[in-house]
Amino acid sequence: MPLITASPGWYSTCGITDTNDVVCWGDDDEGQASLPLGLQAQLVRGGEYHTCAITLTGALRCWGSFQSGQTFAPTTGTWLALSTGREHSCALDNTGSIACWGGDADHQVSNRPTSGVWTAVSAGFNHSCAIASGPLDDLLRGATSNGQSSAPAGSYIDVAAGVNHTCAVLSNHSLACWGVNSSLQATPPAGSIYDEVVAGNQYSCALSQTGTISCWGNSAYGITNPPTGVFDEIVGGFDHVCATRSRRRPHPVLGPPRPLTASASAAGYTRTSAHCPLPLPGEHERLQAALHGLHAPHREQATAPPRPHQPRRRRGTGPTAGSPTRPSPCGAAPALRARSTARGRRRRSRW
Repeated sequence: MPLITASPGWYSTCGITDTNDVVCWGDDDEGQASLPLGLQAQLVRGGEYHTCAITLTGALRCWGSFQSGQTFAPTTGTWLALSTGREHSCALDNTGSIACWGGDADHQVSNRPTSGVWTAVSAGFNHSCAIASGPLDDLLRGATSNGQSSAPAGSYIDVAAGVNHTCAVLSNHSLACWGVNSSLQATPPAGSIYDEVVAGNQYSCALSQTGTISCWGNSAYGITNPPTGVFDEIVGGFDHVCATRSRRRPHPVLGPPRPLTASASAAGYTRTSAHCPLPLPGEHERLQAALHGLHAPHREQATAPPRPHQPRRRRGTGPTAGSPTRPSPCGAAPALRARSTARGRRRRSRW
């Protein structure tokens, strides 16, 4: 079955077929690529060792590692948007409220806003960001050691929390980034032409209003060399980016879904879908959000090829300060202290 959308996690990727079935491939060390039986979804997102989805009924489902509570998603509510970080996730419901769960070492979960109406949320490595109905939340939650939680004043329409930096699209469609800038990942291109932005490990990418992609930061693995063409959406993984092609630009206005023929490209890989009876990735979210007076994000959906298995790092060998480095072309991750499991053993970490 053709994929109509996909989301790369840290070491695995999941996608949704044209019949709403979820498929996953790649690393499955903690069961993050082993799906719940019969799962159908409208949105899927991947973290380091966990994966979450919004089902067709608007419920949340998570699977994979639960050592930091990554799979303990809320069991009630109707959810419109979802973002997964390293060991935590955040979601936005149909009332504009935010829920976060999972690892909370830097208070990226417990310090979430508990009042107000929010229109977007993004979970990064160890911080979370949200856009209010007005300006970007001035108290971005989580780690602050590298300035990733210190947003400049302004009014924003999209936000992406990376590893040690954050980028956002202002209401005038220009870009702003802050945090670690060791690879110029927080130095965006000029111009007021952008709709969406993604951020990962030492890189950032943005989608223009005409559907072209710009990337900046670390050039390892070809991240800063995006494919040419016209795209509808981009999605950022830890060390790679995928984009969904479509014959239709700009983003459709809210209304009933219309069929299209689309393809997705990632690092030399192309997959073309058949005639698709479903709305564009993210169109359902925007329609549902409009019904509740919100503007939900429509980011991070594309297809990607399987990645080679990457062995774990030994404990204590990963970098720990500043902007993380990658030890192998397979895509390692930054350092963070290992966590203990329920059995008391020390968990191995890839970074």
